[in-house]
Amino acid sequence: MSALVGTAPFSRLTSLNLARNEIAADGARAIATAASCSQLTWLNLRGNALGPEGARAIAAGPHLHRLEHLNLGDNALGPEGARAIAAAAHFHRLEHLNLGYNALGVARARSPPHTSRRSGRSSCERTSSAPRVHVPSPPRRGYHGSSGSTWARPMRSVLA
Repeated sequence: MSALVGTAPFSRLTSLNLARNEIAADGARAIATAASCSQLTWLNLRGNALGPEGARAIAAGPHLHRLEHLNLGDNALGPEGARAIAAAAHFHRLEHLNLGYNALGVARARSPPHTSRRSGRSSCERTSSAPRVHVPSPPRRGYHGSSGSTWARPMRSVLA
């Protein structure tokens, strides 16, 4: 991954989709530390088994300060990884954040329900100065489709 993100064409990219490419924490670290990724405004790393270590790497990445959209869904981040993302000081432009399917556990249980007829997908939308995180609820017992509801709270309060 380091060899790829270090190439000259990467420095012109504003959007990068690496969903389901098995890059793991090392790949996240390579992206986060590559100066050639400093123009990215949209990054999709869904389903790459980043874990908390990969989340910490993304959160500490000095070159990802322009991100407006970040998809980290389905990466086994857990509460520790989600807290690292929430605490990242350089994500001041972030408007959309997907942390769905990351086993956030207790952090999710603290958020009040927000009824929606959407599928079980999660997203984040800026409705005030703090981004809002939507974490999908699990499918209802005996129902094999979308869950039908999501829960939303400001990101820092959800992960407090």
